[in-house]
Amino acid sequence: MDYEVTRQGNDVVIKLNGKMTYRDHEGFRKLRELFGDGVRDMVLALASVSFIDSAGLGMLLILQDEAKRLGVSLTVRGATGQVRRVFVASEMSKVLNWQDIPQ
Repeated sequence: MDYEVTRQGNDVVIKLNGKMTYRDHEGFRKLRELFGDGVRDMVLALASVSFIDSAGLGMLLILQDEAKRLGVSLTVRGATGQVRRVFVASEMSKVLNWQDIPQ
C-alpha cells in the first residue's frame, strides 16, 4: 500500500493505493502522525485500494479510535470491488463514517 496526502488548512485527504494487509501496518501507523498537526477533518479515499484483509480493517478501526480520541472527523469513501464487498459483509458502516461514493 502507498498513499498520497493532500492538505488544505485543517483538512486532509489521503488517497490510498494498492492492498491493505498486515504487511502495511508500519506505513499505516505513519498516517496517525497526521492527527497531531491541527487536523480537524480527514478523508481516506479508497477508490484505488484493490484488496483489504482483516488486518486492513483493523488498521482502519485503530485509526478511527485515534481520530475520535483527538476530536478529528474521519470519513472513509470510494470503496469499490473486493474492498466494498468486505465493508458490506463486515458492516463497517456501523463503525466508520463511510461514504459509499466512488471517486
